[in-house]
Amino acid sequence: MMKKIQISEGKLNSIVRNAINEAVAKKTIINRLYRIVAPFTHGLYHDSTWQGVDEMVSALRDAGYDVTVSVDNGGYRNSLGGNSLFAGGSVSYWKEYNLEIPVEDRVIYGRICCHAAGTVEDPFSAYDQTCTFW
Repeated sequence: MMKKIQISEGKLNSIVRNAINEAVAKKTIINRLYRIVAPFTHGLYHDSTWQGVDEMVSALRDAGYDVTVSVDNGGYRNSLGGNSLFAGGSVSYWKEYNLEIPVEDRVIYGRICCHAAGTVEDPFSAYDQTCTFW
């Protein structure tokens, strides 16, 4: 059986206000991060060294953020659900980089996805990239 807890209207309003302020603060930080990475999410990159990822992470660091980058199982993914680089056929390929960014009293997580836009023979001869924060 659940125990009933009584809470005053003032205390409840305070809890709700704090939750809203926390959500707004996090959204404000995330919007700042998006403004920093936006220039790197337009156009194609044609390199084999993931220059676009380096530029995006460098921009975040130059803005004063301590960014940790990690890659799970090589980072390569495909639409067949595997992590192999080339599965053949009509398959989408991408590479994922995970981000952790401590800001104030929280950690913002993110993911950079480099989407293959090259040839059938070499899908990553060109790529574009997106970035998502949460």
